[in-house]
Order: sequence, then C-alpha cells, then structure tokens
Amino acid sequence: MKSIDPQLNRLLKAASQAPEPVCFTPTSDWVKSVMQTCKEQGRKLDEQLGDAVLKWSLAGAMTIMVMSLVWHYSATVESLPEAISIANSGIEISLAP
Repeated sequence: MKSIDPQLNRLLKAASQAPEPVCFTPTSDWVKSVMQTCKEQGRKLDEQLGDAVLKWSLAGAMTIMVMSLVWHYSATVESLPEAISIANSGIEISLAP
C-alpha cells in the first residue's frame, strides 16, 4: 500500500474546512436588464448585417449593370456600319424611280 503524502493530506483537510461558497440568486430586475441588453445587441448586430448585405448587393447590381451596358455598347458599335448600310439601302430603294 502506498504511503499518504503529507502535503496532499494537509490540502484535503484545508479544503474540507473551507466555508461553503455563497450562492448568487439573481433578482428579477437583474434578469430583465440582462435580457434587454442582449436583445438590443442582437438588434444592432442584425442592423449591421442587413446594412452590409444591402451595400454588397447594390455594389453587385451596379457592377452587373455597368458590364451589361459596356457589352451592349460594344455589340452596337460593331454592328453600327451594317445597320447604317441597310438603312441607306432602304432609302435608296424607296427613292428610286
């Protein structure tokens, strides 16, 4: 059988003689204030998240719109001589006697 360590024995005796911890019983007002604070912080977080999502969505929509306009403009400029020549042909045909 192992011998008992004297330091461990003193520690266990001191722990057994320690006073009982005081139990904290929260009051109703304290609980309400904590709950109110949590709700306010949750609302602030939701608002910040909503603002961030809105800003990123608007930035994405604007980027798509600008890219679409650039693509449409480049496609229109490339086909512009054809459209003018077709229009001129139609005018020449209608003015021909």
